[in-house]
Amino acid sequence: MSFGADCFLDRDREGFKGQIKQTYQDFIVTEIDSQGKLVELIGNKISSENDDKNCQKRKRDKKPKEMIEYERSLELESLEKETPFLTKISESFDNLQECAVSDLEKCLGSEKFTELRDFSLDVEERKENNKRICVSSTMLKEERRALHKNVRLAYPHLQTVTVQSEQEGDPPSIFAVSDKVYWEFFELLNDRHQVNRLLCFAHWEMRTISSTFDLDVSNADKEKRTKIHRLLSKHFGSFLESKTFNDFEKKTSNGVGGGSYIQTESEYTGFVLCKRNMETLEAVHRLSTCLNIQPSAFSYAGIKDKKAVTKQYMVVRGVSPEQICAVQDHSSLEGIQCGSYREGLSRPLRMGALKGNHFQVVIRNIQSDTSNSLVEENVGDLEKVVQDAASSLSLHGFLNYFGPQRFGLDDKEVRAVKLLLTPSENNPDNPVDSAKRYYCETGDVQGTLSKMPSYKVRETLVLKGLHRHGTDVDGCRKALLNIPYSMRLLYVHSYCSLVWNQMATLRIQRYGRTAAVQGDLIAEKFANVDELKNSATADNCESASAGNSCEDDTSGVRRDCVRCVSDQDEGKHGLKDVVLPLPGYNIQYPTNDVGNEYKKRLETDGLTAKSFRLRSLGMNLPGTYRKLVVFPWDLSYRYVGEERTRTEDSYSARSDHCTATEDSSCVDSDSDAKRPRLASSSNCYDDRTKDFRPTELSEVCRRSEGCCSSLEISFSLEPSCYATSCLRELMKN
Repeated sequence: MSFGADCFLDRDREGFKGQIKQTYQDFIVTEIDSQGKLVELIGNKISSENDDKNCQKRKRDKKPKEMIEYERSLELESLEKETPFLTKISESFDNLQECAVSDLEKCLGSEKFTELRDFSLDVEERKENNKRICVSSTMLKEERRALHKNVRLAYPHLQTVTVQSEQEGDPPSIFAVSDKVYWEFFELLNDRHQVNRLLCFAHWEMRTISSTFDLDVSNADKEKRTKIHRLLSKHFGSFLESKTFNDFEKKTSNGVGGGSYIQTESEYTGFVLCKRNMETLEAVHRLSTCLNIQPSAFSYAGIKDKKAVTKQYMVVRGVSPEQICAVQDHSSLEGIQCGSYREGLSRPLRMGALKGNHFQVVIRNIQSDTSNSLVEENVGDLEKVVQDAASSLSLHGFLNYFGPQRFGLDDKEVRAVKLLLTPSENNPDNPVDSAKRYYCETGDVQGTLSKMPSYKVRETLVLKGLHRHGTDVDGCRKALLNIPYSMRLLYVHSYCSLVWNQMATLRIQRYGRTAAVQGDLIAEKFANVDELKNSATADNCESASAGNSCEDDTSGVRRDCVRCVSDQDEGKHGLKDVVLPLPGYNIQYPTNDVGNEYKKRLETDGLTAKSFRLRSLGMNLPGTYRKLVVFPWDLSYRYVGEERTRTEDSYSARSDHCTATEDSSCVDSDSDAKRPRLASSSNCYDDRTKDFRPTELSEVCRRSEGCCSSLEISFSLEPSCYATSCLRELMKN
């Protein structure tokens, strides 16, 4: 299946055949950090927080001075808005409640305050009341904000809502109503004091820092505790997590992973993770199990390929380097190696915080499209085909297609869970399919959990969510929320990716491969610092309103830079400037036929801009822009003898990255002996000359049939670009 990827950028060039990912050692991925350096795995080396601060300082120094000062002023302004008492709710609620009552009396006046107090007593007596009273209609925004806070603290069983005035220019009104959520919790807990503190904690505790609240459920049986967990998850699950502890566990739960070193939750440890033949999520799940922490404690810049050897930087909360080292030899961590630790960091890693990825790929059994085997008579022709392909790829780039995705949720959580747990028809004896078949036949979640192999992380997490929250619509939604955010993003993003691929193909077929045309969207750089300031302000507003946004920071295209090509601009911009949108609720579409096709496609699928606000899954999709054409850099290739290519026993995941340039050698001399022995010739792309320096295949290779029938190619790509799309253009196959 092409997934909409039906065009090549260089359609006239001949391609060649080959096989990729025959083994996981054929595909090596090394992350390029935000400083532009390849991440290195250096044993148990530990560096300090100062090193990280120096790196951050070097990064900031690259920005204009005015921009740095402006960003700093925004940070200070944000801090000033935080009120210190929010962190004291769980400790001194009674005092805070008295202060709130006093503030309300001063703010509203005696008459309005008495009306609010009487309404509160009436709601308490009846437990539920459909009436509402107007508290204020003349306040400014900051005054309204304080009023919301004080009413919630003084009368936790009341809820305040803002209603816009029908008269333009008049301030909105604030009404007080009975909070139905409050009475749902009261029915389960039957303790007003606990419910008061819980609701205030949930509504007003600072969410920028980690904090806890103890709820006494010692008199509740298991069924009632389950209902409490589900109610907390239903109303506050996007930011609040609940767990049940007995008294002994509460006293001993401060340690992490059984180690003697205890970190505060605000401290983070960075490290390099090398994994072999497993998904990023599976590696994180195995590490979290060994360390006795939640998978959500880990953060990383991107998800790497499964069938590959990959190295990437990670950050974990509340765990020391010594604790990670202590579990490194655990049997469940086979295929996982950690090192290059950095302790005492102050923040997690943001998704997309990388410069790109470097790939080393072995293409086996290469042949020209017109031949059946690599023999002496056509070796020269094949060399020419490969050389032309690499030269064209470097010069023209490739269409920035998305690689294959799984499925979109289509706002049908139950169906999504059913799809995830549907067995394959092709392999009835597979234990995974057996477990899925058992679930489809019986609906027994707990029994399916016992049958599902632990390495199937997604399925296991979803099943645990179903066991905890039930199998109705809300339960399925919570089960999907059990999957880490980055993985949920992949599922939801798949529909947008498919639409983008189809529109990219349409754009090439309709308007050609040479230049931007009228109606295309193009990306331009900022012209001055004022534009940078405006962009920073817009970004802050967007992030504040979008919540868990799936804005693709890794696309490298800021929405402020995107504009439409006018008739006066036509012919002035190349194809490399063209961007296409991924659908969202706040995105600009091309004004030519491509834009019309976007609208038709979305209408056919019954989607509007509002469809991309997925509140139920804790995600919003404002939309983003993706370059139509991208270029690899550091591109080089070498012919590799088939008998010397990587095998299961000849490659070590602990070996460091080997830079693919002429006369290159591995950083680690010990691992050098374990790497494939390359033919002496190599072709390297020179950024300075914009051309290749071709060399002929060695005479040894020419005399021995098939001895150099594989090709090792190395290149770097920007974030979110797919190596398979690059290889697709290279091979035309």
